[in-house]
Amino acid sequence: MWMRYLNGLILGLLILTAQSTRADSIVVVNVAATYQRTSDDPFAQNTVPVSLSSLGLQPGDEISMQAFGDFCYYASNCFKFIVPPSPILGLFSTSSTLLSSSLLNRVPGAIGGVGTPAFSGPTYSGNLPTDIPQDFLIPQIPRSTDITIPAGANFLFLSVIDSLYSDNVDRDQEVGVSISVDSQPSSVPEPSTLVLVSCGVGLTLIMSLIIRPK
Repeated sequence: MWMRYLNGLILGLLILTAQSTRADSIVVVNVAATYQRTSDDPFAQNTVPVSLSSLGLQPGDEISMQAFGDFCYYASNCFKFIVPPSPILGLFSTSSTLLSSSLLNRVPGAIGGVGTPAFSGPTYSGNLPTDIPQDFLIPQIPRSTDITIPAGANFLFLSVIDSLYSDNVDRDQEVGVSISVDSQPSSVPEPSTLVLVSCGVGLTLIMSLIIRPK
C-alpha cells in the first residue's frame, strides 16, 4: 500500500518538472485598430497589445506566424470594397505602452531586427509618414514567417496595413494571426523541485528495502 502511494507521489513530481507543451494560438486582429500614426482618423482605435506570457510564449521561442482573413475598406459598401487577403503588421515590444496617435514612433519599447521588414505608406489625410523600422510582415496563408522571439520582448502589437482605419469593417471577425511554436528553450526544474524528487526517490528505495515480500 505504501509503495503504491509513494510511486504515485514520484510520478506526480516528475510530471510537475516536465516541460509543458504550449498549444498553438489564434489572435484575432481588430481591423479598425493600429499602433501606427493616424491623421484625421477619428474612429481609429488603438491596438491592444497581446501579452506573450498569456500565449505561453517567451523570448527565445522559435515560432511560425500566418495571417488569415479579409475585411472591408468601407463600412457602407462592405461587400463591394473587400480587401483581398494581405499581410499583417507585427511588432514586438518590451512593454504595452502605446503613445499618442499623432506620433510616428508610438511604441517606445519597440524591438527591431525581426522577420521581414515591413513598409507602410503615408496616412490618407495629411500624407504623413507612418513607416517605422521595427515592425515586420506576417504573410497570408498558406505562406508563413519563421522568427525567434527577441530578447526583452513581452508584448506583440498587430495591425492591418491601411492609410485610414475609421471605416474598416470585419463583419465576421475572421481576420487574425495564427502562431505555431516550432521549438522552445528547455526548462530547468527549480532546485526545490529537484530536492522533492530526490527525497521521494530515496524514500521509495528505503521502503522497498524495509518492506520486502516474504
